[in-house]
Amino acid sequence: MPLARYYLACMPEEPLKSQILGEQKMLYDRYGLKAMFNSPPHITLYRPFEWEESREPYLTNSLICNFKFKPFDVVVEGFSGFPRRVLFLKIAPNEELQALYKSLRRFMRERLGIINEYSNAYGFTPHITLAFRDLKPALYDALITAYKNRIFEGRFNVSKIWLLKHDRTWKPIVNFGSFVLVYGHNGTPWTHARFLGM
Repeated sequence: MPLARYYLACMPEEPLKSQILGEQKMLYDRYGLKAMFNSPPHITLYRPFEWEESREPYLTNSLICNFKFKPFDVVVEGFSGFPRRVLFLKIAPNEELQALYKSLRRFMRERLGIINEYSNAYGFTPHITLAFRDLKPALYDALITAYKNRIFEGRFNVSKIWLLKHDRTWKPIVNFGSFVLVYGHNGTPWTHARFLGM
């Protein structure tokens, strides 16, 4: 059976999305970097994995119906990188984001039988990539120095997770995951699942 490639991520919405795209476009205009445009701006929550394309409905339905979390905010603050290969926007330490990553990895393993050894080996350093695959070491050194004192600040609400699929570029195909708080007639809150994105 043909295999397709997928990954899971949270993605900032406007106006932060346009701010990030502006930073990426500047890197393209000045240095010709363009590999980052293969995906929309995002924080990877589960690295690329393979799945039988004919069973995609089972994958999407499993995620939509069975994985839920409470929305929370993420703060983007400044620039950093993985030495000599990736320039990125830093994400402020966030316990809820770390818990979401661990919960999602456990779900993928226990409910779907997906084990991503690459993801396990490298752990989780949440970030939003600005440049990577076509970023040469010498240019990385110059950029990380130039960006060291630059300011970038942003915040976005993580209320859903996106499943992206590779089809020449990475495209978001469905989102899932959040709960909303609903109040009963006496004012007592109770949690109600919100099904997103199909």
